[in-house]
Amino acid sequence: MKLIGKNSLSRLLVHGCFIAFALQLLNLGYAAFAYFSGATGIKQIEIPFKGGALVASANFANLGMALFYLAFYAVFTFFLCKIFHGMSSEITFNQEVIAWLKCFALLNVLAVPLLLLLGFLQFQDEAYARNDSYIVLHLVLGIVIYFMLAYFKEGYELQSQTELTI
Repeated sequence: MKLIGKNSLSRLLVHGCFIAFALQLLNLGYAAFAYFSGATGIKQIEIPFKGGALVASANFANLGMALFYLAFYAVFTFFLCKIFHGMSSEITFNQEVIAWLKCFALLNVLAVPLLLLLGFLQFQDEAYARNDSYIVLHLVLGIVIYFMLAYFKEGYELQSQTELTI
């Protein structure tokens, strides 16, 4: 099976990313509905097959951060879906893929300071509770995507020159 092009692995990844994006939107909608429909701030989460429940006191800071993270990763999977969709077309190196790669790289690089700030605001008293490893992964992913972007630009230029000579 080919990696890119029509009837390839990238076509399967488009479908997988779209399903993940749809599930994340449903999760985001459910979390927002659950937060804004409750008035007391105390949530009770039923444990399936056990009959018990977890009781949590939720405030705006915690739920606002959770909604932000859900929205961020929904945008993340949407960009992945668009990139793989562009790669599964007949012409691999096209302007659409280059534009989405640039947006995806910017999302990953600009997310680092924003996620650090939000993590600090959320866990300012409990520094041990923060998990910053995913932030480093986003930074590395953004840098790798920038290198991929340079290769795609070169491929697009070579492909355009080849089409002009034919």
